[in-house]
Amino acid sequence: MKRRLTAYKRSESLGPELITNGDFATGNLTGWTSFGSVSVVGNKAVLDGTSGTSGIFQGVLSNNTSYQASVELSNSNGDYTSVEVYGGGVLITTFGSEGIKNFTFITGTLANANYQLRCSNGAVISWDNISLKEIL
Repeated sequence: MKRRLTAYKRSESLGPELITNGDFATGNLTGWTSFGSVSVVGNKAVLDGTSGTSGIFQGVLSNNTSYQASVELSNSNGDYTSVEVYGGGVLITTFGSEGIKNFTFITGTLANANYQLRCSNGAVISWDNISLKEIL
């Protein structure tokens, strides 16, 4: 009798949404702290890094925790040289193109609890549909 071995991926459980107003449906930055040149246009956060670093953040991270994240990027000037996501003061990832970006990360001991999206060096980026959930 032959036995068949089937591989499968364990489904991960996710906690509740940690980001407030990640779709900017309020038409403003409710729930976010911003720095630099930031506005909301068409229910998207527009970060203008032409005159320095601009960004938005929420203090939602915990030490030694796994997260699943997604963001949607669109670009108004074609420059993706400095589009970054930080967690607790540490660079998590950078992006080189527009579109929906899905990624996971694990925090260590954090300098702060901030989940931060930012751009600089001439980039003007629109951020939308920002989601962050703990992997349980």
